[in-house]
Amino acid sequence: MGYDDVISHTGEIGRYQRRIFLVNFLPALTSAFHVMGGVFLGGVPKFRCLTPEEDRENATYILQPDTANFTHPWDNATQSSSQCERYNRTNGDLYQLRSNDTLSTFGLVKCDSFAYDDSQYEATIITEWDLVCNNASLKTVSESMFMIGVMIGVLTFGALSDRYGRKRILIRGSVLQLISGLLVAASPNFTMYVILRMIVATTSTGLYLVAYIAAIEMVYRKKKIPAGTISFFFVGGCLLTVLLAYYIRNWRILQLAYTAPTLLFLAFSWSIPESARWLLSKGRVEEAKNILHKASMENGVKLPRDTLDELLITGSEDKPNSKKSSLLDLLRYPNIRKRSLILAIIWFLNNCTYYGLSWNTANLAGSVHVNSAIAAFVELPAIAFLMFTVDKCRRKVVLGTCMMLSSVSLLSTVFVPHDMVWLVTGLAMIGKLTITVSYSTLYIFTSEQYPTSVRNIGVGTCSATARFGGVVAPLVLQLSRISSLLPLITMGCSIVLAVLLLLLLPETSKKKLPETIEEVEGFGRRKKKSKQANTFLNGVDNTQALQKP
Repeated sequence: MGYDDVISHTGEIGRYQRRIFLVNFLPALTSAFHVMGGVFLGGVPKFRCLTPEEDRENATYILQPDTANFTHPWDNATQSSSQCERYNRTNGDLYQLRSNDTLSTFGLVKCDSFAYDDSQYEATIITEWDLVCNNASLKTVSESMFMIGVMIGVLTFGALSDRYGRKRILIRGSVLQLISGLLVAASPNFTMYVILRMIVATTSTGLYLVAYIAAIEMVYRKKKIPAGTISFFFVGGCLLTVLLAYYIRNWRILQLAYTAPTLLFLAFSWSIPESARWLLSKGRVEEAKNILHKASMENGVKLPRDTLDELLITGSEDKPNSKKSSLLDLLRYPNIRKRSLILAIIWFLNNCTYYGLSWNTANLAGSVHVNSAIAAFVELPAIAFLMFTVDKCRRKVVLGTCMMLSSVSLLSTVFVPHDMVWLVTGLAMIGKLTITVSYSTLYIFTSEQYPTSVRNIGVGTCSATARFGGVVAPLVLQLSRISSLLPLITMGCSIVLAVLLLLLLPETSKKKLPETIEEVEGFGRRKKKSKQANTFLNGVDNTQALQKP
């Protein structure tokens, strides 16, 4: 009872909750902008090496084929003129080359200046700081550093909001995001760009997490509407990311557009109250009562102060003292240790594949804007499927089937004929759809694997470990320099490992959640006893042997 009972009396999803949801979910939009916007901020256009006599300001990407043959060596890997090397010659050597055919007399030098195709991007960090050829790895470094920032945000913002309050961290974090986002757009060099965008990454994911926590604390614990709604906001943000990038082709102006919604949130932040549940947990009962009373009035529900006091007092009585848990509890006990290790690997592989497929749209055939829009749009049916099946299907069946479908679709790209590049894109999108369902289900499945005393720590640790997958994802995408299919094949093989590891974990659907560590540790021993009993007693029901006390 207690707080949940009060919420049921004030109106579970009324006008008050909808208004707060609308404001609190704005960080989900900005999170999508900054996480997925890197595809366009760091878009890699087609490019070629400039010759000494060409002026970069006036040079165009298109070069006559007969001229290219005499200025750049042939690259057998790409079946075109080299993009990173040229013949070491001067303008006066061109006539001699054509008349005497003495290409071998000139050595090769690395290109230090480039011309870029502006049909898809007007200006990106790639074209501004020449992050191609020998400097191409710097783009990967920036993306990995961004995901390290995401990991820091996951680890810090939740703890800060537990200590200082949801509203305070949302506002202060948004101010930091606004300042750092604007400074990214004004970055004078690549180093400052990486550092500032890492700060943006910390705030974007951190604010998303705090907004989600604040949302679920406003409704009855059995309601799943906030979770589904915030996911739709994130997907909507991904689609808007593509739309803005399509019309804004300059990365600095685009970064300003991605930062603008933070101003909108700050403008409306005055209208959102502190979380009443958090206030109660900190003993600030009168403040919580005032907020709950205002909520009931806005929802058109009469809730007298006396009734409110009685409900809160009833819920606060006879609360058992709980022992404070720590990260060591995940390592101290054998069964929990095994589950934690397996889940951490599955999370890592799912996260790497999810972000890898999200960012790989630039390496697929066709327009990067169309591919990115499709990759975002396929998440809508994935989220809808999850919301309608989360309580009806077995967790392991949903997880295993979706991961296996993702793996099969990605590995099937090997057999696609070279002239059917559209099919490769289609299979990659099927992989994205199914891995989205898998990744979302993993949150629920993981929380049900742990007892109540270490559930938050267990889920938080797995979520933090998963961010290393995001750090590795840009490195996997670098394999596209060898073959555009290699990143897809690598991710497909990794998901097979995740499916195999999933078989080692117990099913949790429609089973009582473990309350104590002893229940989890006793589960394995009861399972062994049941197997021994089955060798002597035919027809013994295994589920009876596994019943929890």
